[in-house]
Amino acid sequence: MAVIGLPDADRGELVCAVAEQPPGARELTLDALTSHLRAEGLSVHKLPERLEVVDALPRGKTLRKVLKYKLRERYSGTVK
Repeated sequence: MAVIGLPDADRGELVCAVAEQPPGARELTLDALTSHLRAEGLSVHKLPERLEVVDALPRGKTLRKVLKYKLRERYSGTVK
């Protein structure tokens, strides 16, 4: 899972979680994710307001880190 900030006309930025969905796994929903994060004690202002589920997160070739800039490029024009 990766968390990115996306542009928002009202507040400047909103929190978007991007999660990998393994084949056969139970579907992840924004409600389920935020409920889990609240139960873990995450502050309300840090909760994701949007969830995107993908088959695979873009990763670098050497360190296999998530390439968040690619996620921002992909989703920044689609703020709902």
